[in-house]
Amino acid sequence: MSATDLTEITGLSLAEAKRAQQRQYGEPIQWLGDEVSKNNFIEHLIDLGANVVQGGRFMHIGGYCDKGQALIWLTEQYRENFNNPAILTIALGDGQNDSPMLEAADIAVQIRSPVHNFPKLYRQFKTTRTQDYGPQGWAQALQTLLAKQLLSSSTITKR
Repeated sequence: MSATDLTEITGLSLAEAKRAQQRQYGEPIQWLGDEVSKNNFIEHLIDLGANVVQGGRFMHIGGYCDKGQALIWLTEQYRENFNNPAILTIALGDGQNDSPMLEAADIAVQIRSPVHNFPKLYRQFKTTRTQDYGPQGWAQALQTLLAKQLLSSSTITKR
């Protein structure tokens, strides 16, 4: 897929699309066939040892690594390097490929998608869903979380 085609599908700028194409560890593909063929293709890839995850717009093919493992690793790096065991993680996502990251985070935010339902999560605590889609949903969620954090950490003194 050309960078120009990628900009049309994703809304990325041409420079962002070119950077997105510089992947080293996995490949996103846009499935254009029917569901039966897609499922057969996925089964074949799994038989070959690949990991296949459906994202918001693309199917991601790679090894057995996911965003949850990456979040856990990154959190540990911060805890060790800053000697702070109280690092709080917030994950935001809208696709099934985000589920492991949402499950691994202290606070999970599911961003509404215009093309599919919220990804399935097993956790029942500290999970929220946005009303808005995409970047607006992302901003809405973070503004709400930060406002709650500021309110809970501020001290009110009576005179």
